Amino acid sequence: MRSFDRNINYAHGFTPEQVSWLDRHDVPTRIYIKTAAEFDDRYVETSRERWVYRFSGRNHAIDFSKPIYFRRQSDYVVKLIKLITKSYLSEYGGNFAPSVARRLGMTFKHLFFYSHSSLISVLESAQQPKDQSTFYVVLYALRKLEADGFFSSTDNGDDLEDKLLFVPRPPTSNWGIYSEIDNILPQSVADMIQNGLHEWAAKFAPKLESDQQKQSQLEYVRANVSSSSLLDCIILGLVYSTGMRPAQLSKLAVGDIFIDTKSNQLTRFAIAVPYAKKTQVHIDRVFVAIPEELGKLTFLYQALNKLEKGTPLLPQNTNADTVVNTAIARQLLRFSPLETQTLIVAGEIEAPSYNASIFRHHVGHTLAMSGASAEEISYIFGHSNTVVANRYISATPNLADIREKALGSNPVFQNMIALMLTGNLIKSKEWTGRKVAGHVGYRLHFHIGGCGYDEPICPFSEVRACYGCLYFRPFIDGEHHQVFDDFNNEIIDLIKISDEVGQPHHPLIPELTRRKSHVNTIMLRIKMLNSSKEQENA
Repeated sequence: MRSFDRNINYAHGFTPEQVSWLDRHDVPTRIYIKTAAEFDDRYVETSRERWVYRFSGRNHAIDFSKPIYFRRQSDYVVKLIKLITKSYLSEYGGNFAPSVARRLGMTFKHLFFYSHSSLISVLESAQQPKDQSTFYVVLYALRKLEADGFFSSTDNGDDLEDKLLFVPRPPTSNWGIYSEIDNILPQSVADMIQNGLHEWAAKFAPKLESDQQKQSQLEYVRANVSSSSLLDCIILGLVYSTGMRPAQLSKLAVGDIFIDTKSNQLTRFAIAVPYAKKTQVHIDRVFVAIPEELGKLTFLYQALNKLEKGTPLLPQNTNADTVVNTAIARQLLRFSPLETQTLIVAGEIEAPSYNASIFRHHVGHTLAMSGASAEEISYIFGHSNTVVANRYISATPNLADIREKALGSNPVFQNMIALMLTGNLIKSKEWTGRKVAGHVGYRLHFHIGGCGYDEPICPFSEVRACYGCLYFRPFIDGEHHQVFDDFNNEIIDLIKISDEVGQPHHPLIPELTRRKSHVNTIMLRIKMLNSSKEQENA
């Protein structure tokens, strides 16, 4: 491995703070590939300058000793490229990792300093079809380094995603290859958050009638979850649902989240969103609906801590950015599957790293994908004009891309197998607990798996929600193909109806697609398991 000269000057383009950042971050001796299949290398050894591994039926090599890409650059630049390549390799697999390293090597050797502006200049100059690989690799590097705090000494907390909204994407015929890089919040992470909020609300904030039941539930909550963990969950839920900035969250008080409508079947919660920036005239706060489970958890937190209206929801003695972003990191780790948590603790994979800015722009893109107007997006975000909102809309893929994703042909859905959202696979004859059953399409599905949830009543929609649930125990011999086909038929029928009524952005299409992709994940896991057993018996 290279030895570092601690007396090196800063001609390589890094600030002293960035050099300190590089000194604190080491390339692990081996890299865990989350998307590796049964015959792929699960780990990549990094003790030598040439990283070799087998992935997706091919032998790959990333040679950091090649002069044309790396040799004439400082050790710190090469280390930065290795750190970015390591993250890409672990997250997205090995097919394009060598190209990522080479593109970064060719790009970084022309940089005199490393900041938002210098790398965005690269993006703005890479606008031809031949430049699409460079564009998306640099875009990935920008977002990854921003999430890890690399630019803190050069950009004064400026919002990277605000700047990226105004950077055009180059023409590309390979959307399936690069779409996951340009996906601000991966669908797998969104699924994990949604499932986690549902689970915590069902476990800690169930619907209760009597005061005695409510008091007993509070005692149960105190014994099983800390107040700080509950607040972390609420912060993550708020940034995920509303896209509020840390500055806005710091202005929230107990009472700003309230019951808007209540019936026997449903309680609707809303939040009075404060504006992030002062205006010359007084404007009332924006009222936005939030998920029921998030409202319940917030009310539980208030009751648990006996907070009165007007009390700040967040601590006021610490920087809001620090409070919000550390809360997001902690709660994403809690929501992660146990297998993922174990790998993170062992240092084999990185913990999920997303800041409030990423969630804000995820909400903006989601609204645009759902057909929201620029005025509606501006209203929810508290903007004084529609300039930024129009950028969200203009960045939305066309209907053909939406249909491509809805029908599951985009390969990014195949990578969801790495998340392992459900429990262990099991044979139906070995399961002695409660079996799940429910309707999808026009059929009743009951031979698919068991439920390990410790409560007698499922808080979700059985079968539809099971394939993304940690408590689901899929049967190896289950009839999962039938569920998959019925989800696919529902999506096709919904697309036809949407076309007929002139609503191509029907909000149920991405939701059904998400459910179908979960079923596909289970089928892939079963296929891998059966293939491994056949290999052992051969």
